[in-house]
Amino acid sequence: AQMAITMDLSATFAAAGGAEPPAGYVLDGMNLIPMLTGEKPEVADRSFFWRIQRSNRKMRAVRHGKWKYLDDGGTMDLLFDLENDIGERQNLNFTHPEIVADLKKRLADWETEMEREPKTFRVR
Repeated sequence: AQMAITMDLSATFAAAGGAEPPAGYVLDGMNLIPMLTGEKPEVADRSFFWRIQRSNRKMRAVRHGKWKYLDDGGTMDLLFDLENDIGERQNLNFTHPEIVADLKKRLADWETEMEREPKTFRVR
């Protein structure tokens, strides 16, 4: 099974309709048609990143393959094997330090491409 994200839908719908993004504009998502048709069954080396704010804690996470790394706001590094622990109950950060280091680097590299503070929106 391959992971996808909602941003992939825009790229997929655009490709299905024969649309091209404007020059210099890069879509955040990826065209899923080659995977859906079996032309290209897998996407290698794809990571997913996100940020979330809970109370006063800013948390960040990265998912790569079966692994999910979570920086819970500075108190502890969390690493989960989502193939064997979908409920994220067993923290494997001490038993797989090389994976923690790799995912932390991926997250840090992604952060350099993102705005420091995500935009906020008021709902009325």
